Amino acid sequence: MKRLPRIPLLLLVVALLSSLAFAGDPSKDLKKKALKAVLQGDFASAAEFVQQIGAVDSEDAAEALVEIVVAIDQIPDLDSNQAVAVYDACTEALAEISDPDAREYVYEQIASRKADWRVKIVFVEVCSRYNDAAATQALIEALTAKKQHEKVQLSICRAFGDMRCVEAVPALIDLIEDLDKRKGDVWVEAKLALTDITGEDLETPDDWRNYWAVRGENFNPETDRGETDEAGTVLRNAPDIFGTEVVSKRIVVIIDISGSMHRKEPMSEKELEGTAADDLPDQDNSKGACDECGDNHKGVNLPEERMRINRAKAELVRLIESLSDDVQFNIIKYNHDISPWKDGLQQANDKNKLAAIKYVKAMYHEGLTLTGEALQKAFEISEDANTFYLISDGVPTGDDGMALPADELEEIHRMVLDLNKFRKVRIHTIGFKGAHKPFMEKLADDNDGEYHTVD
Repeated sequence: MKRLPRIPLLLLVVALLSSLAFAGDPSKDLKKKALKAVLQGDFASAAEFVQQIGAVDSEDAAEALVEIVVAIDQIPDLDSNQAVAVYDACTEALAEISDPDAREYVYEQIASRKADWRVKIVFVEVCSRYNDAAATQALIEALTAKKQHEKVQLSICRAFGDMRCVEAVPALIDLIEDLDKRKGDVWVEAKLALTDITGEDLETPDDWRNYWAVRGENFNPETDRGETDEAGTVLRNAPDIFGTEVVSKRIVVIIDISGSMHRKEPMSEKELEGTAADDLPDQDNSKGACDECGDNHKGVNLPEERMRINRAKAELVRLIESLSDDVQFNIIKYNHDISPWKDGLQQANDKNKLAAIKYVKAMYHEGLTLTGEALQKAFEISEDANTFYLISDGVPTGDDGMALPADELEEIHRMVLDLNKFRKVRIHTIGFKGAHKPFMEKLADDNDGEYHTVD
């Protein structure tokens, strides 16, 4: 899939090939050669030049590598597979750099007010790979630096969680205390990181301080970690959709309204346990002729509320009604058409929630399942969103209605990785029966999310 257009190519080439000079160091010429190779579509040569820059192992080399990453993000119509490959090559080369001056340059850039936030995002990933005392201290200082970019703070919190970085716990506790009144997205990510590190899910900063005062001195996440994998109480009474908690303040829900969403399923055992006998709907799941699609399949005699699209609509309405007014949200419905509710995130005030509910209730099931295009649209129209929820029941299809083969499903994954390499959007996926579970699991796993099956 093609990436979203950014800036005119002619201006780009001039900018790329005339950027910073590094006297007495081969990194400048190698950077130019790498970018020229990318523009010519010669990605094998570009990768070789990137490796050569890494081998220089200098501060100038580190600067050249990160400039390549940022520059490539500006090239219009670059194939996503190749963009991700070059990004991976550059971050791998940066992770191998050992020169003390180069490492110090990386640390300084993360905390600098002047550095491009995308440069900082790259260096956060690199520091998490260094995973040594100096890199950890640099990340701690960057996390609490004044006027730090929010996306950088989010990335650092996630890195600490992934690293299970014990040294970061006091700084994370300080951060949730500083942000406790507002409880924004950085606060949420800091609490998630604390749970990833400790395996505990505590409520207040004081709870965390008391816990760490007793356990922190000799804490080993390999042996002392609790049993909690997710901070399920990170926001008390948080809204959810099909059991997936919605804790972010800037969300996009992407909902599949393709023809297969007309299918019906009986209540699960879990649903039956919580339903009074007098309230149980008809559970006849026998086969029959379907008026919707003309096929014989199970569930045609079940009530309309058991239709996948109606269940999804009911859950989405319930979610919208429960959003607090400090949340911003958007909704994208998709089949063979990609139809956002609005262009950009909208405040969850009463007026917008009523309009969104009307939009949801009008949804009808028909058509194909252009999941890749829907994800691309979500990145395009919601630049400030940091969490997506994808709800689907089928295999992504092409314009011809045929299920996409494995290589094209992988192309969607690579496209999302490319679009998300700086954005760091958390993507949760929710699948009805019939959803392509491996595809949705990988999409969530690649993007710091969780996959959930609808019962």
